[in-house]
Amino acid sequence: MLIARLSSKPVYAIAFSPDGRWLAAQTGGGTTFLLSVPSFAKHHVWETEETIFEGSLSFSGDSRYLACGGYGGVHVWAIDSPADPVLKLATQDGQLAFRPGSSEIFVHSRNAGTRRWAIPFGERLPGGWGGAHEGRTGPSKGIAFHPDGTRYAAAFGKRGENSDEAWIELWTTGSGRRLARIEPQPHAVRFEAMRFSPDGSTFAAVHSAKLRVLNGTWEQELATREVGTKHFKGLAYSADGQRIVTVSNDQSVRVWRAPSWEQATTYDWRIGKLTCIDASADGCLFAAGSGSGKLVIWDAM
Repeated sequence: MLIARLSSKPVYAIAFSPDGRWLAAQTGGGTTFLLSVPSFAKHHVWETEETIFEGSLSFSGDSRYLACGGYGGVHVWAIDSPADPVLKLATQDGQLAFRPGSSEIFVHSRNAGTRRWAIPFGERLPGGWGGAHEGRTGPSKGIAFHPDGTRYAAAFGKRGENSDEAWIELWTTGSGRRLARIEPQPHAVRFEAMRFSPDGSTFAAVHSAKLRVLNGTWEQELATREVGTKHFKGLAYSADGQRIVTVSNDQSVRVWRAPSWEQATTYDWRIGKLTCIDASADGCLFAAGSGSGKLVIWDAM
């Protein structure tokens, strides 16, 4: 286990690169760190003029580009030429992800639905799916792709006079056709995180104090788990898809095991309230960030 302090400000997002060489971390105030794996030394630090918070990070399929988004804007940098972004967008709540195995970036926001660009030249591709939703918010931890890249999930939330609600929609990546919808959940203004398993057979999402697990086509809900009143903030799958690892704002890391998805193990790394989590593509490492600006990396067990 390794614990490192990156900043005095919260860590909002972290991401391992597909090739396993890098770990990126985004902190409050618009700072993004690129760390070398396995030393976790700082390779590069980007400072943006915009104040970005509650953001998302994503590497391109070839690990050559890193995208950073959130409330404050979107930036895409080339790892081997990091001085200036290859794409910069002014957007209110740009949550983003690269399509698996590609350099095609998807940006999801409440003002313009889902938009797409081809990197590195910034060519605008057909998009606008999901439409604009006045008074709604997108997902706070990015959008989630099926591993084959043919479809993706995007979250929406709505604040009502008497209660809040949140839901997720499944769309095709090529044509923007809506395939399925997870019905609105009362008293949850947003989903904090969501992911498909590495083989695409299951899908997990967290909102408030609930973890929900469905099959890959969303036709069957496999489990709903709730722990106390502390809210989940992030989740990641193990490489074999048999475990879901969650973080929450009670400082706990919880491991949920298939097929029942009951809680199997709990860890407390004592770095403060946890905000985000990711797993390396080879399944060897997990990393989590905290509201205290610290990062913890540990071996998969």
